[in-house]
Amino acid sequence: MNLRFADEHDAAACLAIYAQYIDTSITFETALPSEVEFAGRIRSYGAVYPWLIAEEEGKILAYAYAPVSYTHRAQERAAYDWNAELSVYVSKNAAGRGLGTRLYRALLALLKEQGVRTAYGVVTMPNDASAALHQKLGFGLLGTYHNTGYKNGR
Repeated sequence: MNLRFADEHDAAACLAIYAQYIDTSITFETALPSEVEFAGRIRSYGAVYPWLIAEEEGKILAYAYAPVSYTHRAQERAAYDWNAELSVYVSKNAAGRGLGTRLYRALLALLKEQGVRTAYGVVTMPNDASAALHQKLGFGLLGTYHNTGYKNGR
């Protein structure tokens, strides 16, 4: 297993993993972005915070990143620059192998080196695997949004 920084050439493989979640409540995005748009995300997010890839024998199995704060309206102020919200996506055929844990640990270490003081993990429930990952890594419950994030009228 190899962890490395992502680049725009990884967009198709990362998008294929993300596509496994687009029809779920795991992401609040309602339509799958294009490969060009996804490459742009890797480029723009990766210019500020790390976007990491877990791969095996050249095949991307998972990725983790921290979207930059100005991409989220609730945290667009400069004082939030010391915070990072984390995301991790694991290919469903590679789930349960500890890839999320390895990626998060590496990402958190790199963010600490960059001066990030607080990292947040947002978990849409029910999602036992993600909740367990965050608990294992010492994340605590900050709060719960109820009746949030409707997709396709539901």
